[in-house]
Amino acid sequence: MVRLGRESATMNTLYEQLLLFPDRAENLGQYSTYDVDLAHWKTLSALFRDKFRSVYERGASAVLMVHGAQGTGKTLFSRRLADDFEKASKGAIDPDRKNLWHTLVGEDPMARATIEAATRASVLRRVGPSSEWLTTQRTFAKDDTHRVRIFVLDDAHKDIFMREWAGLSQADYLGFKERKADHIALASVAERLVEDCRGDFVRSIFLLLSNDAARMAALKNHIDESHVGLATVLELPLPDAATKEQIIRKNTNRLNRMSYWYCLDAAGKDERSAAYDVLTDNSKSFNVTAAGVGPICRLDVDGPAHPPAGRSHKHSLQTERCPDRNLPRNLDDRADLARKTVTELFEIFCRMADITRGDVLLSRLLDDKHRRHRTAR
Repeated sequence: MVRLGRESATMNTLYEQLLLFPDRAENLGQYSTYDVDLAHWKTLSALFRDKFRSVYERGASAVLMVHGAQGTGKTLFSRRLADDFEKASKGAIDPDRKNLWHTLVGEDPMARATIEAATRASVLRRVGPSSEWLTTQRTFAKDDTHRVRIFVLDDAHKDIFMREWAGLSQADYLGFKERKADHIALASVAERLVEDCRGDFVRSIFLLLSNDAARMAALKNHIDESHVGLATVLELPLPDAATKEQIIRKNTNRLNRMSYWYCLDAAGKDERSAAYDVLTDNSKSFNVTAAGVGPICRLDVDGPAHPPAGRSHKHSLQTERCPDRNLPRNLDDRADLARKTVTELFEIFCRMADITRGDVLLSRLLDDKHRRHRTAR
């Protein structure tokens, strides 16, 4: 079970009823205890690891294009990679499975000496979409002597990235787009990228992240015309339902003093079973009234516990004000009724009350219930 309160203890929480949780990867900096799940990036990590080792040993270059829908973790991967590389650069080189950089360069099993050597021989730059970005990175690359240079471009499909690589002014590039001829500009981007990987940006890895699958595929096709094997495209999938629930559940617990999932994790077996029955509408209640006599009893089955009785129990009712006033008294535990269906419960009740045609009565009751339900809809 995860202990709570660490994050909210450091944040000025004014509205306690609202759960703390980042809505985008860009906002993770506000949540110091958010735990990133690295397993979702297993395929991407394996591909990046192969590219890194190839560039490190052979001194070539590589272009890794990753696309995926919103929520697949592209921005989070780039941020986590940069943050963990910075930690390693500042001396955090003892093998750590939660450090993304370590998992990418540290072999399996991870070796401290390998992490230290790979970190010392590398430099990583997150490139923002600003004017003259390519000139700035080219100036850096010409003078840099690191064995591996990593350039990370998030939202690489943006116009400012594409037009500068194509060597076009903003007006010229927008003109291509308006004429729906931007494929011509994309060919220029590919040509320039291949030249850069053989020249000023040799020994480099370009990690291009985008939500535009078609553009990444087209760019790779153009690159392949000049240099097969330089570029690789990978689709990053959305987390499966189980992984997504695990990520949200774990971090909801870490970031909040109290939550639905925390209550379930802290609860015992009976409490969790009761919550499940309530959420899946498995609880059943019967109020029994006899004509000319009045209320007789109430059966609650698989619902909330009513101490000292458990989740299945019977209340004796005596007055017309029952059951709203008499429920706390005259209580019998009926654990033997737990997990039974409505039909089974009705059959048991009919036997207890010596009702010989209970099957006909139940059929009429159910038909009437369904008829009222259809009318209400």
